[in-house]
Amino acid sequence: MTHAALLLLASLSWAAPAQPEPVTQAVSEHRNDIGEIERRDDGFLHRSSGFVYPAQLGEMPSRKSRTYGPGDAEVYYSLYGGANNDAWISVFVYPATADVSVEARNVVPAILERFKAVESIGPAGLQPGPAGSREGWFRGNLDNYQMLTGYRLIRSGNWFVKARISIPLAGGEAATKRAVDAVAAIPWTWQATAPK
Repeated sequence: MTHAALLLLASLSWAAPAQPEPVTQAVSEHRNDIGEIERRDDGFLHRSSGFVYPAQLGEMPSRKSRTYGPGDAEVYYSLYGGANNDAWISVFVYPATADVSVEARNVVPAILERFKAVESIGPAGLQPGPAGSREGWFRGNLDNYQMLTGYRLIRSGNWFVKARISIPLAGGEAATKRAVDAVAAIPWTWQATAPK
C-alpha cells in the first residue's frame, strides 16, 4: 500500500464518529449526572420523553438502567436478578422512527435468532395490550433453558415503549404470574411529550 493510501485510510478512520458505549448503572449505584435515566423517589424518569419507569413492576424491583444513546434507554426488572428460574423484563423507551407495525416486524427477528424460537401463545392470565399496541410470543431456548419470551410495543407520540419479557418454563406458574403482573404494571397508557 502506498504512503498516500495509508494516509487516506488513517484520515477516514479519524473522520468516523465513535459510537458511544451503552451506560449501564445498577439501581444501588445510580447517578443522575450520566445517561438518559434520572432516578426519583417514584421510579426513573426518561428525561427526553417524560416517561416514568416504576421503581417496581408487580413483585419485580428494578435492578439496573441502561442508556444506549440520545433518548434510547431501558430499565431492567427481576425478582431474583434473573437467577433461580426467575422471569425478567426490560422496558425500553426510544424515539419512534417508524409506524408501530413496522417496528414490531423489526423486533421479531432478534427474538427468533437469540432464543432459537418459534411462535407461541402468550402466558396464561396475560391481559390484552391497549389499543394500538403490538405483541408477539415465542418458545425457545436460552443457555439451555426452555423459555417463553415475548414483547409488547406501543407508540405514544414520537416515542416507543417496548417491554421484552422472558420466562423460564422451569419457573412454573410462580414465574409466569410474576411476569404477567409486571407487564400489567407498565404504564402503557402514558402520553408522550415532544422530544427535547
